[in-house]
This record gives sequence, C-alpha cells and structure tokens, in this order.
Amino acid sequence: MKRLLTHVLFVAVVVWLLASCAASRKTVLPQPPAHTTAEVKRATVRIETGGNKFSVGCQLQTVFDSLCIVSVQPLSGMEMYALHATPDQLLVIDRMHQRYAITDYQTVNAVINPKIDFQQLQNMVSGIDLPQGVITLIRHFSAGKQEAEISITFPEIRYDQPLTTRPRKISNYQKTDIKTLLKNVL
Repeated sequence: MKRLLTHVLFVAVVVWLLASCAASRKTVLPQPPAHTTAEVKRATVRIETGGNKFSVGCQLQTVFDSLCIVSVQPLSGMEMYALHATPDQLLVIDRMHQRYAITDYQTVNAVINPKIDFQQLQNMVSGIDLPQGVITLIRHFSAGKQEAEISITFPEIRYDQPLTTRPRKISNYQKTDIKTLLKNVL
C-alpha cells in the first residue's frame, strides 16, 4: 500500500511538472514599441515621375492615431506646403499662394493607386514601415496615366519627444478644391 501511494504521488508530481513546463513553453512574440509621437526634422522626399526627378526637404511629425504633419521646406526651413492628416480628413496648405484644400481619403483614393488610409500614411511619415537599419522608404503610386516613385529618407527619427507643432493660421487663405491646388503644385 505504501508503495502504491509513493507511485501515485510520484506520477502526480511528474504530471504537475510536465503541465507547468507545457504552460511555460508558450511562444511570446515581441511586441512593437508603442510610441506616442515621432519626429523627423531633416527628411528628404524624392519624387520621380515621367522622367523628371526632384527632391525637397521636409519635416515630418506624427502624434500616433490622431495627426500626421508633412511640412515641405525646400528653402532653409521656410514652409511652402503642408499636409495635415487626421484619421478622417486631409488638409493641404499652399503657403506660397495662400490657398488650402480640405479633402477625405475616399476622394484621394478615387485618384491614386494603391489606396491609402490614415494608418498607412502614419506609418510612412513616422518611419514605422522601415526595416531595421534601413533609412529610406520607397513607394510606387499611380494616378491615371501618371506614375510616381516616392522615396523618403529619414536621417534621424525621434520617438516620444514633445513635438513643436504650432497652429497653422489659414483664416486669410482662400479655400479651393484639391484638384485645383495640386494641379498648380505639381
């Protein structure tokens, strides 16, 4: 009887150990870091379309899940164009001609291919899409017969830093539709 009790106890301990080992073998996948903000001060955006190539300096800022700002600054930090994107709408500002346009993703996606949403735009602007060690993100877009290769070079991405966004005063600007604004920009 004593021997039977010892065997039962031994089997129970072995089963308990195996069960605890099986529970500890669960694969834990690494979670991507959760950032609240991202900022790139001296990004370079290169666009190649129809044999023409040009590049401009930009400042990129993201408040994750709420706002992305692309500030085009070709001349020593002076903003000429800006894009403010929220999950619902896009605001494009042409400072040179004091105009702006407000649109939504559905309107933009009716023209460009592949389709884009706020999450994809946020990942592009913040550099989240970049593989480790790579500093340039390249995307191909088309709009009708026009095709463009867009590359963004990120010299340094700063995460979770206070951003220097300031309100953009556009009350004196003329509101226009997005097609008219982009026709003169591009």
